[in-house]
Amino acid sequence: MVLGVGSYGVSVVLDAYTLRLVGAAREAAYFASAPFMDALASTVIFGSDISSYAIAAMVVMAISVCAVAA
Repeated sequence: MVLGVGSYGVSVVLDAYTLRLVGAAREAAYFASAPFMDALASTVIFGSDISSYAIAAMVVMAISVCAVAA
């Protein structure tokens, strides 16, 4: 529970800093990509399987984040 509270708190603080630094649209795109980065990390760390749909979603998310960041 302490780890969850600490992680969530750090996430909110970093989100607020990013919001001030890059703006609302870019911050939302970066923050929304977190679940896909988590899926990729779990694949690498735990060796879990990843579907072709998840890979396609990660590619689309990466393209959209790059488009917003440009």
